[in-house]
Amino acid sequence: MQKDFIDENHSYDRGKAIEEIVKEKSLNRQFEQSQIDAVWVTDITYIYCSDGRLYLSNYTDLTTRIPRCCVVDSRMKKEIVVQPLEIYKGELPRVIHSDRGSKYRSFTYQELLTDYHITHSMSQSGTPVDNSVVESFHRSIKRKLIEPNKHKSKI
Repeated sequence: MQKDFIDENHSYDRGKAIEEIVKEKSLNRQFEQSQIDAVWVTDITYIYCSDGRLYLSNYTDLTTRIPRCCVVDSRMKKEIVVQPLEIYKGELPRVIHSDRGSKYRSFTYQELLTDYHITHSMSQSGTPVDNSVVESFHRSIKRKLIEPNKHKSKI
């Protein structure tokens, strides 16, 4: 009987991205906020090293433009976006804005946002200007810290 409810062509791995999740861009490029820690923006960027890649994930407060949390890892796994929310669970914003990357669309991430009563705003697909605050932060980090040391290893 249960067989009728199972789609054999669908992957039910909880870590996989859920393609059906399409959030409105509720932030709608309103980058000027008055309340500290009401809205955080987030993204993941690559850092190229002589011996491979690192991934930098950060959550930045939209009012102060100060990063609240940064995570660096040699593998892009869901923990890179989930771990900060678990650490800061008592101090989380009402809204988190991200791009439509697979880590932000994952079941685990969506479930965590729901559990913490956080509204998820997502950029329009292929529109980095919708997430320009965090994109600018990443560009500054790369220009000032990474590029002058690009020959360095991950260690």
